[in-house]
Amino acid sequence: MVKKPLLFALILLSSRLLAQHALEFAPSFRNYSTDQGLPHNLVYDIYQDKTGYIWVATNEGISRFNGYAFEQFRDTLYTNVTSVMTGAVTEDERGRLWYVDFQARVFYIENGIIHPYPYNSVIAAQKGKTDFFHGLMLKGAGEEIWLVSHANGGVLHLWGAGKYEHILQDSNNFLVFEKNGKSQLIAHFDPRFNTKKEYAITFHQAESTRFIRLPFDHQKRLEGGYSLNRLKDDRWCLFHAGTLYLLQHGALVWMRPTDKAPLSIYEEPDGALLVGYQQGGLARYRSLDDFRADKKEGDFLSGMTVSKIIRDREGGYWIGTQQQGLFYCQAWNTGSTVQIPALMGQNVAALAWDGQNRLFAGTETVHLFEVNIRDRQWKELMPLDVTFLRRLHFDPKSQTLGLAGQPSMFYQNDRWEKFHISKPVMGQPSLLHSQDLYPTTGHRSWISAAVGCLFRFSLDKPFVVEDVSNDRHQSPMRFYTLIEAPDGRVWASRNDGLFEWRKGSGVFRPELEHPAFLQPFLDIDVLPDSSLVFCPKGHGVVIWKPGSTEVTVIGANEGLPSGRIHALHVESDGVIWACTQKGLYKLSPIGRRRYRLDKFTVQHGLPSNTVNDVLTIGEDIWIATAKGFFCLRDRPSEVPVPAPLFAKILVNNVPYPTASSLNLPHDSADLVIEYLSLYYRSNGDIPYRFRLQKPGDDTLWTFTKQRQVYFSNLPPEAYRFEVQAQDDDGQWSPVSSLAFRIHPPWWATWWAISLFVMGLGLGIYSLYRYRTGQIVHESRLNEEMLRLERSALQAQMNPHFIFNCLNSIQNFILKNESDAAVLYLAKFAKLVRSSLNASVEGGVRLEEEVNMLNHYLNLEQLRFKEAFEYLISVDPFLDQAHTVLPPLIVQPFVENAVLHGMKGLKKDGLILIKFYPENGFLCVEVRDNGLGLRQDESKDAKGSLGGKITRRRLELLNDQSTKDAISIAYSTPESGTGTAVLIRLPLRLVNMSHPGFSE
Repeated sequence: MVKKPLLFALILLSSRLLAQHALEFAPSFRNYSTDQGLPHNLVYDIYQDKTGYIWVATNEGISRFNGYAFEQFRDTLYTNVTSVMTGAVTEDERGRLWYVDFQARVFYIENGIIHPYPYNSVIAAQKGKTDFFHGLMLKGAGEEIWLVSHANGGVLHLWGAGKYEHILQDSNNFLVFEKNGKSQLIAHFDPRFNTKKEYAITFHQAESTRFIRLPFDHQKRLEGGYSLNRLKDDRWCLFHAGTLYLLQHGALVWMRPTDKAPLSIYEEPDGALLVGYQQGGLARYRSLDDFRADKKEGDFLSGMTVSKIIRDREGGYWIGTQQQGLFYCQAWNTGSTVQIPALMGQNVAALAWDGQNRLFAGTETVHLFEVNIRDRQWKELMPLDVTFLRRLHFDPKSQTLGLAGQPSMFYQNDRWEKFHISKPVMGQPSLLHSQDLYPTTGHRSWISAAVGCLFRFSLDKPFVVEDVSNDRHQSPMRFYTLIEAPDGRVWASRNDGLFEWRKGSGVFRPELEHPAFLQPFLDIDVLPDSSLVFCPKGHGVVIWKPGSTEVTVIGANEGLPSGRIHALHVESDGVIWACTQKGLYKLSPIGRRRYRLDKFTVQHGLPSNTVNDVLTIGEDIWIATAKGFFCLRDRPSEVPVPAPLFAKILVNNVPYPTASSLNLPHDSADLVIEYLSLYYRSNGDIPYRFRLQKPGDDTLWTFTKQRQVYFSNLPPEAYRFEVQAQDDDGQWSPVSSLAFRIHPPWWATWWAISLFVMGLGLGIYSLYRYRTGQIVHESRLNEEMLRLERSALQAQMNPHFIFNCLNSIQNFILKNESDAAVLYLAKFAKLVRSSLNASVEGGVRLEEEVNMLNHYLNLEQLRFKEAFEYLISVDPFLDQAHTVLPPLIVQPFVENAVLHGMKGLKKDGLILIKFYPENGFLCVEVRDNGLGLRQDESKDAKGSLGGKITRRRLELLNDQSTKDAISIAYSTPESGTGTAVLIRLPLRLVNMSHPGFSE
């Protein structure tokens, strides 16, 4: 017989497991309270200024939020410890913030200091004992101000040197006052001070006044609170004494009774409304009609008084409450936290999906839930005696949920089932403990990765079909995860890398060797093309198709974090999701083994950057994080990170204005620059890079997350400090620049140095001029002597060359070879013309030099009766038309090769001439196969007149060069006969557009 307490417990547990609850969602809120530096948790007003700072009016003064910290400003009147009411904060055209405190005193903040309005005494004289001002409007930089009185509903207008007037005093119950169509003052006139005894709202706009009479139960006149909120299209929502009114264009549209006072209303561009209630939290309505019917889309911040709602320039929402300070929501419709109490703020470890409507989510401490996506219901599944959850997998064939943990369990037909494993050789069965489970193709067949072994088993049989265990003689092995691919092959992760588990044979490494295959990983999946996707430690995401030699690694260089990846998920279109401690990464294919990376973090609404698991179901992305369960509909719209602001500049611990350029004294030893980017999505986690440049420098960037940089002992110079901020997608903001100049001391200024230089110059001027004149005179003489000597040598060269040619013609005439003499004379004429042209120009093109050498060697062939052959070769990399060399430099060495090298030869003589470039030089090589240097020492080429003149010319050319660029080298070829001469000249190219030889 079952005892009653136990029966009651079983009934209670069953009812708990079967209980269905409505599935609700809430945006991911970030809370800022006194724990984060807010002066007080009671918030009245929120305002974003032109620069982008968020200002918060609290019960203990006003503070400014910069994305990192709340700032309160220095004052001497203790003004910033009194309440700053709603509607009492505004900004003038100079960017100064003005506010009114509860004691009806006006202040403005400039350069971090609170300044009182000069005519606060005038305001105090007009204020009644029970009165306060909670409306403020400015003109220009505060030349005129308007304040709304709470007691009499009128407007106090001040201008000039304390002049004032009352406008619309003793008005109706509510007053809307506008000036220039830009701002409005909204006030409530307490009925106890109303002398007209009528209930209406007054609109004073564009210098005209209109009244709207409202139905009102006079018995409720003093009951409840009041509020007046402006909507789009000249609509106003008024709440007073239990009645809600909608007004438009000066008329009442509708009214309804309500017991909740809407203190603040924000209307979205699509017409949806966010409504903050007094002690009623925050509600969202799809439309104004739903608001009229009180048909909420969602209810948030339950029980709190929401006093203000604004939307910042990034699209983020700021909600002020009177109990817990500020709440920030980056985006409303892009994603929401799943509102299951046991999952909220908890470490959700694993997810699974049945492929239809059921989604399963569990925490590390084994709180497990089934979520019906279609019906928007959830219920708790409480497995018994499970102490740790690692993974969830669903087998659609058998409709079974597998829980990998300590121990592992299986859920089917609304009940949990334990599995005891045993081997034929084992005795007592034991519970299955798994690191991971995966369903296989067999009926109710599963494979399991455990600490020291792999199991294959069926839920219909009480023993293991096959296992791979540690050999007791081997070091302990640990398996982490496994998968059965569509082709039936099983792949597993061991602490020493990737293995294939072959049925009946054990585990084997892949035949392909790769460093990533040697590292353990926590998850593995399969792409549509049967490629494996896994995440080895230190290698990011690795893609490999078994049998292929191609391995794709997507790691830190491609944008993935360097830490370990917890889980992977592959969509049917090949999109890969990677879960890390630094956010969720989406890898979308954009080509063969090429992927685009998108990152999802707390900046995109996630409760935490630690992502444990992910599933994609239709358009929804279900994400298990360390701080709750999140459903992401869409990535929030991209908002560029703004350029950093210079928040503070200290020079020797003295603050300087944060201007775009500064002039600093010479003793500016310590310089501190503080900067920040007003990018609230980042939650204070913004990477920066900065550099300090001098004119003409290209300094490398320094990367940091610090918001302050320190420079010491900078020398006097003009500097430019540049800084950029980076968003979560790696995009850099525009550059913010701060130019500053550190001036030198007076004795190092230009005028002091100039006077010193002038005084010194007067003392040495005469000596300087005298010595300079001597150097210039000697230089000109030396240059002229070199020029004349070179010209004289070149003039000697031409007659020497002509004499040799005429001597050859004379030999033909003496031997009665008249035909040869005539032919020789004709060719000689061409050669002479070319030689004279080269002498006049002072330089010869390579093609002309080759032509002259051809003419000359043709003449010598006639003279020697073709006892020798010659070959002139020019390297194709040389531009013969534009390469220039000194005239008659090569010809004397060719002449020596003919006269001395070919001497005594009757036939088979050979002269080779080569022109080629080498390391910026033009090399000319002249070879012959004649007697050689040793056999003709009496008539050595080095001792000939042409050779001496040429060497002297080269020496002079070297003297005029900046380095010893011209050289001659004699050698004997390897054959042992003949002579080789190598001439190295600077490689010069003439200007192609110029008829001369200017380079």
